[in-house]
Order: sequence, then C-alpha cells, then structure tokens
Amino acid sequence: MNVPAPLFRGAVPVFLVGDVARTLQWYASNLGFTTHAVPETPPHHFGIMTKDGTKIFLQQLDGYHKPDLYDEREGGVWSAYIHTTGVREL
Repeated sequence: MNVPAPLFRGAVPVFLVGDVARTLQWYASNLGFTTHAVPETPPHHFGIMTKDGTKIFLQQLDGYHKPDLYDEREGGVWSAYIHTTGVREL
C-alpha cells in the first residue's frame, strides 16, 4: 500500500500585536484585506487577514510594541515578505 507523502501547502506569518482590532482595521482600510477577529466581539485574541490568496495571522499580546530593528542590519529586518504586483498603487 502506497501512502502519499505529506505535502506542505504553505506558511502563514503570525505577527504579535498590541491591538488586534486596530491592526485588522488598518489592513482592511489601507490594503483591502478581508479580516476576521477571534472571538468576534472584543477583546480579540487572534486575527485572520486574507487577500488574493495571501494570509496573515495576528496574535494579541497586551502591551506589545514592535521593536524598531531597522538599523540592526543594512536594509532593515523583516518579519515576512509578501510578493505582490502594483506595489506603488497600494
């Protein structure tokens, strides 16, 4: 009996944020993402954002402030890289 090998189907970045609702609103308003908060009513613990087959997850961490690591290496430091077309139009 041949058992098919498991397939990796993709990876989803998970960003720590201090405010899931505010972050979901920003991605929806500025980049056109469809958003879903978990639970649906505040306080939210998790967020799911999708657009054109791309997914980004958000995880609530009270008091979290993203560190500014841009100067730590030439070209900055990234949490995720998203391939897109028409970046100037965004």
